[in-house]
Amino acid sequence: MGKFLSDMFELGIEALVAIPSSKKKVTEATEFLQSLVIDNKEIEIEEFIKMYNERVHNFDTKRNDIKILKQLDFEGVYIIHNCTKDIFCVGKSKRVLRKVDRYFRGYENEEVYADYEDGDEFKIRIIKYEDSNYDNIDELLKEKINEYGKYIVKEDKKRIKKKNTKKNKKEKKSTEKSLLSLFCIYIIIISFGLLILFFLEE
Repeated sequence: MGKFLSDMFELGIEALVAIPSSKKKVTEATEFLQSLVIDNKEIEIEEFIKMYNERVHNFDTKRNDIKILKQLDFEGVYIIHNCTKDIFCVGKSKRVLRKVDRYFRGYENEEVYADYEDGDEFKIRIIKYEDSNYDNIDELLKEKINEYGKYIVKEDKKRIKKKNTKKNKKEKKSTEKSLLSLFCIYIIIISFGLLILFFLEE
């Protein structure tokens, strides 16, 4: 009975602290989505990433590990705008918010991530498929690609040098592995030949 009362008291304190904070964060996330989706605003990627990483309290784990926007995700079309180069990357996803976040973690388009790492300014716009006038999301995607174009980067010398350096490192590593394999085979053949000679002499 004592443990039960202690646990209930602890849960009550946890709720008093966590619930007001969580409600505030959920309100902020909802307002953010409204400006992004309903108001059709271009949002700076830093603002998006910060909001995507906002978490609320999980009473099971007793930690702030529930991502708010992850729970509110939806199907849609994203428009990633490289403001520095004035080029666009357009795509679709069943979980469009997660998809955009992955771009800036290096899991999607390599060119977008490379430009982001190089310090280019990015903004995003998202269209919720459910709120669009399209019967097919592919039609919506096609129209936006025609409107904004594809993400084509004119590679500068710095980018080319970086790529060549990575390529050379890979080729060097591959050559080293091949030479090591050949050396091992050579040792095996020599050892096998010596073993045959040993038996023949006997």
